Amino acid sequence: MTISGSSAVIRSAMRLDAASPGTMALWVGGNGQAVCYRYQVAIRAGSGASPIAPARVEPASSAAALFETAAAEPLAITGLASSARYCVSASFRAHVHDLGRVEANNRVTITFDSDFNPVAGVALIDVAARRQVYYSDDNTGGADQPRLSFSAPQGGTMALYVAAASGTPGCYRYKVEVQ
Repeated sequence: MTISGSSAVIRSAMRLDAASPGTMALWVGGNGQAVCYRYQVAIRAGSGASPIAPARVEPASSAAALFETAAAEPLAITGLASSARYCVSASFRAHVHDLGRVEANNRVTITFDSDFNPVAGVALIDVAARRQVYYSDDNTGGADQPRLSFSAPQGGTMALYVAAASGTPGCYRYKVEVQ
């Protein structure tokens, strides 16, 4: 990973071995400073299998302008249900939704409306402090619907993961409330 700040270029590499299959998300923080970054991911299957081609993402050409305007935008989705309808396949591959930042002690509630039995998890990560908490649920919302409700023990960025609990495909909407 290469992170370019106003006065320095930092190169960093991570190697992770997954103990089980699943969906991953990458969090990058600037320790309180706006930064631009590039990353490259190479996923290699277990021994004897062919590697999967690396994905490369380039930063936007006007990244500095994006940072300046982002400060005026809301930091988390609140209130109304998502305007989109999302669907998952029977592959156990989760959709990942960026929910933005919450502060410590904010009350977070995520509810669902779906036509199948989804399982949901939310990760709350403070990249700078290297702390993370995870919550997951299957049926607390009733009628085979997940419901995630917690008081944030720390400030951080949230990501929502949604997959089919039984491997049966289906579609859903979600609503996030932050108080």
